[in-house]
Amino acid sequence: MTWRLLCAVTALVAGCGTTAGVREFQTYTAAFNSVYEASDAILTEISAAERAAEIDLIDGPAAQGVSSDFDPANIAIFAPDADPPFVAATRFAINSVLQFNDILSRYAAGRALIVLRDESQSIRDAGLGFADPNAENLGSDFADISKSVRVIRELFSVLEGAGSREAFRTEMRRSGTELVKLLDLLVSKSDIAFDLLTQDDFADLDFASGAQAAEIRNRIKTEREMLASWLYMIQQSRGLLQQTMNAIDAPQSASSRLVETAVIAGDLRARAEMIKRTAIEN
Repeated sequence: MTWRLLCAVTALVAGCGTTAGVREFQTYTAAFNSVYEASDAILTEISAAERAAEIDLIDGPAAQGVSSDFDPANIAIFAPDADPPFVAATRFAINSVLQFNDILSRYAAGRALIVLRDESQSIRDAGLGFADPNAENLGSDFADISKSVRVIRELFSVLEGAGSREAFRTEMRRSGTELVKLLDLLVSKSDIAFDLLTQDDFADLDFASGAQAAEIRNRIKTEREMLASWLYMIQQSRGLLQQTMNAIDAPQSASSRLVETAVIAGDLRARAEMIKRTAIEN
């Protein structure tokens, strides 16, 4: 065996054996799992408000108070168990990141290639109970969420072609940036989410006074706090994802923050429970 071949084999073994970035990624995925757990509560609230607002826009101009037209594009708006456009795009994004994390976690654990191919395909086929919203029907305000998610989901097929921890790091370098962009994009839509969540309350506040006005203001503050907590969780998850990417290339500089990141993940679990309780009480 020549010295060049020996060096190549040594480098390959070292690359497959190192766990740089793995612990950080596990902490990030635990944190994002909390985001996912809290999402249903907050999105259910927004969905009801968005549906009511969209129906008002459709029925409002009608002379008889209800529109005589039924546009197929509005099926999700009229169907009580379907998500209207903004919530559909947001839920699609959250679930897609969760799927991506699940597949990548298996690579981080060094699972066998043939098993991973089958599992990743099964995960993608299952879809976790959500559908890809039609970007053409979303409007400019949130069509970019769906477009960004499609970039993430196109990477699923790439992940099927890898099967080692080194492949995990290679894909994190390439895919991590897209995940960060998507999480930033979700946070950037906070104004839309807040408007949808509180518009009815603000409308009622215009005609309320005394104790009734105070009650409405408190309800708005509760909704604002619940939304802010959820967005804060996304921001914190985004920070942990960035730390994972940093740890892959500079593991020694990132190891000192493992305790801190674990504390953040624990805090996000508590926040998820708080959001779910608040949604029920409100």
